[in-house]
Amino acid sequence: MKMELVILAKFLMKKEMEKGYIIIKMAIFIWVSGKMTYLMVKDVIYFNKFIGNWQNNKKNGRGIYKYAFKNEQFIGEWINGNKQKKGTLIKSNGDKYIGEFKHREFQGQGIMYYQNGDLYDGEWSQNQPNGKGNMVKKFTNEQYNGQFKNGKKWGYGVLLYGDKSKYEGYWENDQRSGQGQLTYASGEKYKGQFKNDRRNGEGIYYYCNNEIYEGNWKDNYRSGYGELKMSSGDNYKGEWLNGQKNGKGCYQFASGQKYEGQFLNGKREGYGFYDWGNGVSYQGEWKEDKMHGIGIIHKLDETEMEGVFSYDEFIQRIDETDSENSSFSSKLNLSNQTQN
Repeated sequence: MKMELVILAKFLMKKEMEKGYIIIKMAIFIWVSGKMTYLMVKDVIYFNKFIGNWQNNKKNGRGIYKYAFKNEQFIGEWINGNKQKKGTLIKSNGDKYIGEFKHREFQGQGIMYYQNGDLYDGEWSQNQPNGKGNMVKKFTNEQYNGQFKNGKKWGYGVLLYGDKSKYEGYWENDQRSGQGQLTYASGEKYKGQFKNDRRNGEGIYYYCNNEIYEGNWKDNYRSGYGELKMSSGDNYKGEWLNGQKNGKGCYQFASGQKYEGQFLNGKREGYGFYDWGNGVSYQGEWKEDKMHGIGIIHKLDETEMEGVFSYDEFIQRIDETDSENSSFSSKLNLSNQTQN
């Protein structure tokens, strides 16, 4: 005959624990051949234990209070049976809290030594870090000093990462959020807005090769409008997408050459104007950084060469006297208007 035994346990009210004991009500049932049969209900009492000084039949002075069922112990001071505000609680998992209490909860200033080697020193409320404090993480070798809310970094704070990177700024729900500055171990630095732990919004990035980008960001990528000043002396102002030049922009070379027009995936593509700075310029279509499509080259002697280009190679001249091609300039202008 198959028998199945199930034991159910339920804690009574917390106030009974304060009296020095805890009661567990155990309801025991037995199943026989798939049919449930009630057996008994039993109360099991676990007595807490106090080791310390007594006076007038009340706890007075320093002592140790052991919670039997939780396997925790409190070390502190008592006056006329009342536990004082400060003390030490050693939890069953090895965590140790030294500090202030209120209604058996961590409340006020305190230090928590975690079993895994982490440490928190600061303000507490409702058993969690709340307010200003310092958290040291052993495994990641991180150190945070700043504001906490419900146990998480929230508000202004400074975090020193294990790789020696450093963030100074605002946090929300344990993530970088708001205005801040992130200095990387490489020496690169970002000053600006964060959201969801990433560069989002407006900000300035200082690269270790002396390049500087100032503009919009999205999910750690240059996206939107921004300006990149390069160490070579080149400069780009315009639109970005996913870290690359995309859309309208102006690229000014240190040599004096300049391109104004469309970009795609970091390259000149679409309609654009290129000025070599020596009196020669090109106005027309581009593809993969090359003159490609219909365009006009304005020469130094003020003459023009109109035609079709293929990857920087002039392949077909268009004669304005040719009736079939006399509308070339209008086609070029139409192409410009379409892409703008």
